[in-house]
Amino acid sequence: MTKTREIPESELSKHAENDETQWISVYGKVADVSEYLLEHPGGEDILLEHAGTDASEDFENAGHSQDAIEKLDTLVIGSLKGYVAPKKSEKKKGSEDDDTSGLLSYLKYLVVPVGLIVFAYLYNQTE
Repeated sequence: MTKTREIPESELSKHAENDETQWISVYGKVADVSEYLLEHPGGEDILLEHAGTDASEDFENAGHSQDAIEKLDTLVIGSLKGYVAPKKSEKKKGSEDDDTSGLLSYLKYLVVPVGLIVFAYLYNQTE
């Protein structure tokens, strides 16, 4: 297993738009995008705008394909020193992403009408 070169943020920032080489960081991976500028489907401007910085959030927001992620991996020259992956945001209780709240929400729409029907049926049986 080869050891990955650790690149300090101070070194990353030296490879900005007006430098001879442009580096970006995405999820702690530092990539030299200098030779890829003209090939980038989104244009070179977006890469130049993020050169010398952590572009993780914008990379994620752009919805890159698996091919784009694999291409990024071919450009990696090291890892960002001290990078800590952000923790996945905890699901808020009662949010749509919460499986149990989704089930409970569904059940309340099912139980209430069924309960009313049963009540109406039983009420009519007693008369």
